[in-house]
Amino acid sequence: ANTPHEKRNQYIHFFDLFRKPKSDEVIWKVDVRSAYWSSALKKGIILEETNKKLIAAFDGRPAKEMKQARLKALGSLATKKITQFYVDGKLDHDEPFTELTKEIYMDICRSVDLLMRDCVSENQTVVYYYWDCIFVPKDTAQGVLDFFKKRDYNVSVEETKLIYVDVFNDGGGYLLSESDNKAYMVRKESAGLIDGL
Repeated sequence: ANTPHEKRNQYIHFFDLFRKPKSDEVIWKVDVRSAYWSSALKKGIILEETNKKLIAAFDGRPAKEMKQARLKALGSLATKKITQFYVDGKLDHDEPFTELTKEIYMDICRSVDLLMRDCVSENQTVVYYYWDCIFVPKDTAQGVLDFFKKRDYNVSVEETKLIYVDVFNDGGGYLLSESDNKAYMVRKESAGLIDGL
């Protein structure tokens, strides 16, 4: 097990390609719902009482509004601000300031990243992950669903196909998800997993 100090020094990948998608392969995009908020709840950073109040406050409103509120609340832990100092009514200098709680936010990001990488480690057929989404072939997706269920995370599933779009001459580009027409970054060093590069 990692000590808190070791965990804080671990690199956060946020996204990674593990193998090339096949052109005819049906892929499931498994989205871990409220991954960062759930992680904060599990860590005790957000109290269950606060979560219940949030749910009550957004009762009957679109889910997108509550999602935005959760993201804003967590993001506020790591905001950067600038204090401006004036001398005789004129701006003298700016001093940037990052919230002291940034490490708490980064630890939440790190824990979700480790969750995703643990899922990939247990499910060798995973093609790609991006923040809180795993892309896995439909025929092997059950293992990914079981992984998150066992850890008490809710997921949604969307069927898609992935197409690689080369952006840079020397490697790197995007995976384009056909179902939602979203582009997902592929690092230059991972582009070698794609045919023809």
